Amino acid sequence: MKPRFHLCSAVAALALGLLSWPTDAQTPSRLYISADREGVAGAVSEQQLTPSGFEYARFREFMIAEVSTVIEAAAAAGVTEIVVSDSRDNGQNLLIEKFPK
Repeated sequence: MKPRFHLCSAVAALALGLLSWPTDAQTPSRLYISADREGVAGAVSEQQLTPSGFEYARFREFMIAEVSTVIEAAAAAGVTEIVVSDSRDNGQNLLIEKFPK
């Protein structure tokens, strides 16, 4: 699958690490993701981070793409339960309908 967005190296490293995460089919494995906009690749100004900023919608999509990449990698590695916390500002930055099933 070709990524739609450039992902920061930390997200890419986590996603690759999850692909080699040893899992036991009998034991459920869980992952907690805390996502914040300051960690999104390319985010450098408040204009990208706050709802009133002119680049907010664009960087919201980047945040969603990065979290989705980790979710997909975790699921492929056998993680059975994933909880995502939107830890930026009011917690209304991620659009859950855009996450992988």
